Amino acid sequence: MSTEPHPRPARPSPAAEPASKDFTASGLAGFAGLGLVIALPLLLSPSGHGMKPIVLAATAVLGSALVLLSAIDFETRRLPDSLTLPLMAMGLAAAVALDREGQDWVVLGWRILSAGSGYLTLWGVAKAYLVLRGQPGLGLGDAKLMAAGGAWLGVEGLPTVLLVASVAALLLIAGAALRGHEITAKTSLAFGPFLALGIWLVWLYGPIA
Repeated sequence: MSTEPHPRPARPSPAAEPASKDFTASGLAGFAGLGLVIALPLLLSPSGHGMKPIVLAATAVLGSALVLLSAIDFETRRLPDSLTLPLMAMGLAAAVALDREGQDWVVLGWRILSAGSGYLTLWGVAKAYLVLRGQPGLGLGDAKLMAAGGAWLGVEGLPTVLLVASVAALLLIAGAALRGHEITAKTSLAFGPFLALGIWLVWLYGPIA
């Protein structure tokens, strides 16, 4: 029997780790806290007190799912279909259940089209980035989360979601650079949490007019 010690597997260098790994826990805590702060003014307002139980239930389901997806994306750079697709289906169901003005099939059809628009928007961005840069920039999980956003919000809310997500991501990157993190063209950043923040904000307060 050989007595030579087994070589230990090489550990990846810190430079190879995605930049946001350095602030996964703090980033997630910050997003959860920010989501709560965003929701408090509405929930504590007279209109918030008058929310129907079904609206509160839908808000709780959406908020919980967005926090969970953000946690997974921060840690693994993945948005699993097992969560994004059910979230999209729940958004379609919530749209029908909460709408009392239009016919159910019209509302459902519009939200299905909205979900498709959300998916195709980020799918197109991902494909364009791949062609121009020769490397992937967005995953299809982000596109599926955007589709879920379309199901919950309608296509009219998606531009605001994308605006909020993009601005928030740029601010986080700028903050990371100011704290001394090296930011390069190859720096990896989970985009799902920023989309989640945009979806949450638009769900609570509506899109920018």
